Amino acid sequence: MHMKKTTNEVCERIKLLLEKNNMPVFKRLADKSAMYPHIVFDLENLLLENDLSCRHDYELIIDLYFLKNSVACNDAADEVIELLNEKFDEGTSIVSTFYFESMNAIEDENKDINHIQIKFTVQTYIK
Repeated sequence: MHMKKTTNEVCERIKLLLEKNNMPVFKRLADKSAMYPHIVFDLENLLLENDLSCRHDYELIIDLYFLKNSVACNDAADEVIELLNEKFDEGTSIVSTFYFESMNAIEDENKDINHIQIKFTVQTYIK
């Protein structure tokens, strides 16, 4: 399977999983009209020294954005971690497992926003 096709399917699967949190989910950039709260995610390919053609590793970066006065920010971050950590997800032509790496509060340029960033490693095998 072509790498781009694999990455596209991984992104589709991630979007479906994150939408279970009942917040709008965007890949790479949120729409300018996006309301708060919302989730933005991106996927970066991790090159392996012993690259297996049937396995692709990614770094998944998930950004959660809430209004500053929201108390739900940390709860939502915990829900994302609970939803994905050690999650085994099977798509049409791939199988992925998610591993939690880190969670950090990010100082946003907009002081009215709470921004939490969560990172996972995603190990994906082609069927």
